Amino acid sequence: MAMQKRVKALHQLQHLLSTSQFRPVEAALTAGAIPLLVQCPSFGSPDEQLLEAAWCLKNVAVGKPRETKALLPALPSVIAHLGGQR
Repeated sequence: MAMQKRVKALHQLQHLLSTSQFRPVEAALTAGAIPLLVQCPSFGSPDEQLLEAAWCLKNVAVGKPRETKALLPALPSVIAHLGGQR
């Protein structure tokens, strides 16, 4: 049940970050969303959760330079996951 709630929350965040007229990336950064998104692979997450987290990170990455730079600490975890190291 908690996993379903997490996936739903990630999906809602991903939707907000991608479809809002005024993308709330700055608010997501201020709220500390990036460290939580980066932790998703370490939760032993199912693929659906990882996909939603990756979409969220992608939506932040296409933002302003400051927003993109906020993702730099996330790269080792994302790269490790892409390499199959869960």
